[in-house]
Amino acid sequence: MDRDRATIDKLAKDCGLAPFTYSPEGGEERSEIWGAWADRVEGISTNPEVWTDPEAHEEAVRSADAYAGHPRAKPHRLPNEPQTSPRIADYWPFVRAFDRFERENRALDGIQPLVKAEAHVELPLVVIVHPGDLVEGLRDHGADYDITADAMHDQAHDIQLELGAGAEVVVLHNGESLRLLEETDCIGQRHLARAVQAAMDTGFVAWGRDMEAAGRWLVEGLGAAERPYVLLTGTYAGVEHGATAMLGALLEEHGAEVRISDNVMASQGSYTDRWEPKPFAPPAASTSMGM
Repeated sequence: MDRDRATIDKLAKDCGLAPFTYSPEGGEERSEIWGAWADRVEGISTNPEVWTDPEAHEEAVRSADAYAGHPRAKPHRLPNEPQTSPRIADYWPFVRAFDRFERENRALDGIQPLVKAEAHVELPLVVIVHPGDLVEGLRDHGADYDITADAMHDQAHDIQLELGAGAEVVVLHNGESLRLLEETDCIGQRHLARAVQAAMDTGFVAWGRDMEAAGRWLVEGLGAAERPYVLLTGTYAGVEHGATAMLGALLEEHGAEVRISDNVMASQGSYTDRWEPKPFAPPAASTSMGM
């Protein structure tokens, strides 16, 4: 039985939840997200345990608000407290919500931006691509542990230097990003997790696995081709299958000056056969000269 949108909207308002803001013309994936949001609204409305356990209430509200397109929902908001829209430091509940949605349903197409803000195209742009992918290289302190730990540590340093110099930053998440939050004795992982958090505190945040869609969003939404340069860091950049390599090549096609951190590996535990950006040649200015 189809649920009435007006009824769900009223339930959400009564529960103090953020309204659903995605466009209804978004296709099947938007419809599925709306359904997941409606499930959470009904669960919050009808489950007394949510209202008697502060931690359960916070998690339920933030999960529902994330599906509604409001990752900035205020922590510990009471049911009748006015909706606010300041930037928040913790976008991880939104990342968890999309991860749960994909595990319970299917991978979403395209890119889901979580932060909407003005882009400053006069500044360089750092793009951190699926940083949690690197955690697998630390498994069981195996053969790839040392090189992976060093790469994570040095990528964190790269990110901090760029942020300190005033660059804008994008964190592009997938479900593996949550692995950065796992308890670990690896200093490199802890440093990278802190650098990613700093980037999320101040920069753009998005969810998505489709590098073609990511490239379009970076060019059309964030002016990547107009920037002094775009620095890529994060997951692997192997010539054949690396997501970072794929994104870099797409940005080059759109005219961006692409750079890649020296600390991005080609594949797990290896820098062999890594993609490298082409030497950048800015478009020549058109001139009319007499002979």
